[in-house]
Amino acid sequence: MVVEADPHKKTDPSAEFDAPSPHNLASAGGGRTGAVPDLGERAVMTAMAGDNWLILKVLDGGAVFTVEAGADNFAETNGRAATDVDAVRAAMIEDMRELMATLKK
Repeated sequence: MVVEADPHKKTDPSAEFDAPSPHNLASAGGGRTGAVPDLGERAVMTAMAGDNWLILKVLDGGAVFTVEAGADNFAETNGRAATDVDAVRAAMIEDMRELMATLKK
């Protein structure tokens, strides 16, 4: 899992938020991106490589927050149960809410 918080004190972070992720640029065909409601000013979740790499990106005030989570394969392997990708998405959103609340203190 990768977590980034990029505060911008002198510039508008919208340009960074709107720029494509390096993962999207490196991945042929990009990924599927959808809006995440009620999180920061704007938030998007991108699924790459099927659903094997998830990127949650949030613009809030003067900062851009990013949480990434991935696995080689969320499917059942070697007796390990398949990972519920929807549960991973929900956990990422909740973790982002907690991160943003903690950093605002």
